[in-house]
Parts: sequence; structure tokens; C-alpha cells
Amino acid sequence: MGQTFQNVLKTIIVLIGVVFVLLTVLPLNHERRVSNDSAAVANLRTINAAEYNYRDSYGGGRFGALTHLVQMQLIEDTFLGRKMVRGTPSR
Repeated sequence: MGQTFQNVLKTIIVLIGVVFVLLTVLPLNHERRVSNDSAAVANLRTINAAEYNYRDSYGGGRFGALTHLVQMQLIEDTFLGRKMVRGTPSR
């Protein structure tokens, strides 16, 4: 009977540990998600502004592809997910 009590006590301690970990990890995931959402909105605003600038200045009334925006130095090449080398995407 003493071993059963010890097993129950160990189980309770493990459950308390799991609950503690969940309570500390979940808020961090929420903060990261909010931060990622804010960064995504900022990136979309940057692309939107660059598209209108391209249309009005270089595109003859037409919007450009991301590669065009990079070539005209309206956005950084990091928006393509890779670096540009002499106007063409590198691997």
C-alpha cells in the first residue's frame, strides 16, 4: 500500500510539472505569433508602397513583380527569399 501512495504522489508531481511548463510556454508562443503577425503586416505595407511607387514612376501605370521592385531598389532583395546577383535571382 505504501508503494501505491508513492506512485500516486509521483504522478501528481509530474502533472504539476506539466501544467507549470504549459503555463510558461503557451504565453511565449502567443507573443511570438503576435510579433510575426506585426512583421507580416509591416512587410505587406512596404510592398504595397513600393508597388504604387513602381506603377507611378517606372511601370507606365502597371504594377511590377517583386523582382522588378528589387531591380529598381524599391524593396530589399530579402523579400525574394534569396539574394539578387546583377539583377537575376541567385540560388
